[in-house]
Amino acid sequence: MESRPGHVDPEDRGLSDFGREVVAACNRTGNGADGEFNGRSLVVGPWGEVLVEAEEAEGGFLAQIDWAGVDEARRFMPVLDDRRPDCYRRLEAS
Repeated sequence: MESRPGHVDPEDRGLSDFGREVVAACNRTGNGADGEFNGRSLVVGPWGEVLVEAEEAEGGFLAQIDWAGVDEARRFMPVLDDRRPDCYRRLEAS
């Protein structure tokens, strides 16, 4: 299996933008029996902006999150207000 450089970024940006959420995406680095992993863990803000991104090497980082900015994004575009919980079916463990 080949590494897919940057494959996490568009997906996580979309997730954060969809729900006006902060998304922290972690990825391992190096080679394993199940493929090659390019690292590049990241934290994405509520507008889909990358707040911090790691390198391809193993390591760690901290992200500073502006929670007031998250609240402002949710007020400006309250996408979660459009949810329809009455349409969801309850999932039971089997």
